[in-house]
Amino acid sequence: MKKNWLLSSMALGFAVTMAACTTGGSADEEPSEPNENEEGENEEQAEDKILLLNNGNEPVSLDPQIAFEAVSSAPLNNIMEGLARLGPDHTPEPATAESWDISDDGLTFTFYIRDDANWSNGDPVTAEDFEYAWKRLIDPDTGSSAAFLADLIEGATEFSEGEGTVDDVKVTALDEKR
Repeated sequence: MKKNWLLSSMALGFAVTMAACTTGGSADEEPSEPNENEEGENEEQAEDKILLLNNGNEPVSLDPQIAFEAVSSAPLNNIMEGLARLGPDHTPEPATAESWDISDDGLTFTFYIRDDANWSNGDPVTAEDFEYAWKRLIDPDTGSSAAFLADLIEGATEFSEGEGTVDDVKVTALDEKR
């Protein structure tokens, strides 16, 4: 008897779960054609572009220095870009930086920011923006749980632990684009 009750409960749970996964439309329905406006553009193109994500839960934060968990990372990965990103073969490839140089001793990286890299308001992205972001990440006042990601940067661990100063952190904008 217990076994039948358990199997029935599992079957009901599976059925409810599967019903919740439907789109609400019929699989036989044809996709609707977009309506065109007077300029010949479809209405979706004429409106602002909007990214809709089903995140499951509310993000803790959309502040990249604070949001260090999966739910917050999903939208951030779609609205922000770092200096480099991992390519299909999991090797670094250009993103906001169009290229970079590595010193002979492997200790100094110089990133060259793309000329067309802009914020959403049209302002150019600068090397100072990245310097600020890295130093804010490790600032003890920020309290980021991701501060350890900067431990490979000279002076970062000491600053994040309150034993050094921000001036000791070896992240420096050389000019607008590097």
